[in-house]
Amino acid sequence: TTLRRLEDFQIVNGGQTTASLHNARKKHKLPLGQTFVQAKISVVGNGADEDVLVRDISLYANSQNKVKKSDLGADGAFHRALETLSRETWTPDGRSKWFYERAEGQYGVAQQLAGNVYGGRQAFEREFPKSQRIKKTDVAKAVLAWQGSPEIASLGGEKCFQKFAGGIPEGFVPDEKYFKTLIAKLILFRATDAIVKEQGDTGYKANVIAYTLALMNVKTDNRMNLLSIWARQGVPERLRDLLDKLSRRVRKTICDTAAAGGITNVTEWGKKSACWEEVQKLPVDADAFLNAVGDPLAFPGGRGAGAIDVGEGE
Repeated sequence: TTLRRLEDFQIVNGGQTTASLHNARKKHKLPLGQTFVQAKISVVGNGADEDVLVRDISLYANSQNKVKKSDLGADGAFHRALETLSRETWTPDGRSKWFYERAEGQYGVAQQLAGNVYGGRQAFEREFPKSQRIKKTDVAKAVLAWQGSPEIASLGGEKCFQKFAGGIPEGFVPDEKYFKTLIAKLILFRATDAIVKEQGDTGYKANVIAYTLALMNVKTDNRMNLLSIWARQGVPERLRDLLDKLSRRVRKTICDTAAAGGITNVTEWGKKSACWEEVQKLPVDADAFLNAVGDPLAFPGGRGAGAIDVGEGE
């Protein structure tokens, strides 16, 4: 039987082979007329769960490289939509985009393919700067912290992602507003990371970052103007000062409550809901944080207030 046509096909577990063939043909101008590639074709019938099929093929057919659960969990409609949004949504100044790396190494592959044309790599890096590359495990940490689950965000990247992926409502597909507020959360997460590093004492950094963002959002009743952060593509200096002071208090509370309970492993204490209960007792000037963000209409691309999470899309 001769295969004459394929419709709506997807390559699963053949990324390296495909990239090698493309590189040989485009970069090295090698003839591929006599090249044969062994392939297994799976026909998806009516009623089949395509997401489950793709995940299982990736898991059971891959013997060359270790398959991470986070890669398998990123095959769903939510992550594919997030990937598409990241390729289409420009920052407010119209100069660059954020690159959501749905699969491990995706940024590097795209960068290499772009380099096959003259000036392509430089153009790619201008459009998608390395500083705006987004790992899915970073998304999980930022969103879970923002949703008030810093003890879960304090887990390792893979465990954190599994918790995050498991909490995405069935059928939920992110839109542009969700994507912009997500980037704002990542900007805040990274800014807090930098602030904590500047303090010098980087012990328990992952816990301090997650708890600081969670506490700020809980105390402001989820009213932080995330679209202002998106419009700025950065954090106002006043807000940085407040995050600096709050993170120092959060660190002290985590350490003090661990010591009071006779707990020597502070990092593990930060993964407990009891730790979060203690940190929430800290008083926070909500108005100071809300006023520090500013009005998004004062910046290019501003569209008014907004702060949504998975399941709260409009």
